Amino acid sequence: MPQERVSTLELFFDLVFVFTITQIAKLMSAAQNTGDFASAGLILTIAWWMYGGYAWLTNSVGTDGFSRRMLLLVGMASYFVMALAIPAATAHDGLVFGIAFAIVTMVHATLFYNASPAAARAIRGIAPFNLTAAACVIAGGLLDPRFRSLWWLGAVAMFLIATFRRREQRFSVNPSHFAERHGLIIIVALGESVVSLGSGLGSAPIGWPLVRVVVLGFSLCAAIWWTYFDGDDTRGERALTAADPARKLRLAILAYSYAHLGMLFGIVCIAAGLHDAIASRGGAVSASHAWILGAGVAIYLASDKWFRWLLKIGSSRYRSAVGVIALAAAPLGWRVNSLSQIAVLVAALTVMLAAERRRIYFPNS
Repeated sequence: MPQERVSTLELFFDLVFVFTITQIAKLMSAAQNTGDFASAGLILTIAWWMYGGYAWLTNSVGTDGFSRRMLLLVGMASYFVMALAIPAATAHDGLVFGIAFAIVTMVHATLFYNASPAAARAIRGIAPFNLTAAACVIAGGLLDPRFRSLWWLGAVAMFLIATFRRREQRFSVNPSHFAERHGLIIIVALGESVVSLGSGLGSAPIGWPLVRVVVLGFSLCAAIWWTYFDGDDTRGERALTAADPARKLRLAILAYSYAHLGMLFGIVCIAAGLHDAIASRGGAVSASHAWILGAGVAIYLASDKWFRWLLKIGSSRYRSAVGVIALAAAPLGWRVNSLSQIAVLVAALTVMLAAERRRIYFPNS
């Protein structure tokens, strides 16, 4: 039976996924160039695609039954191993990453095939793309690490081709469960940003200079939370519910699977940037780390704008402006200090949220 609300087993899966977010944030924090940044993005896309696959699975067929739960736990354990391999996936752990991803993919397909005739028909349309993507990731782990990103790009191409060919059309979507599950993963990712604030402290004494940068960092996380959970989550659910069946599935893949991937990537960048800002005690950081923080806010807002546009749930002109400001403020992080950069981001987001709220209550002003 389709899930009405998110189950505790799904929440358990989300706790496994938060470790994936943590690992990718570490990889992002260690990025030294555009290639490292792109590799982290490809890893996140690969990991997110199968996380989304399991969200579609539990949305369609639920989590009841001993054998189904055991298989889900096998998939979750494999997902955890995949996350363990992420920091060194570009080096000696590429094959481990690939094999774990392949197991996650096969368990996903098996669960769909065994659920019901309708679920089996649905997964037949997309399983070949998923399994080909898994083969690409394994091949990347077996071959020269210098070309591993090309194999990962091949895996991502499989996802895009499946989307272009509308292979989601045979599935079904329960809007309330689907929207709740994706909202929870935004919370999980924001939780990693908060964890990054604490993990960057080390053993430093808690004094005013440290407190002010931590409070500003927390304010940034709170502002990002506010952009989504001040109504976009519920309005998105209502728009998904009201859509006709064919459009409902298309919105599920574009607005939730893809736009949420962009938001998640932005939050991971924010987490990495905040970790480095806290580690520097609010002082100047490297140019790459300052750009990661600014780009994270811009990517998040651009993806959120796409989400709102697809579902037609609100104007995003202020969010576009703040995305530009976030990029323009990046040089503050290394030319002045990271405290100033975070302060500008918090101020811009606060003004944006206030302007949007005023527009809701005074639309003609």
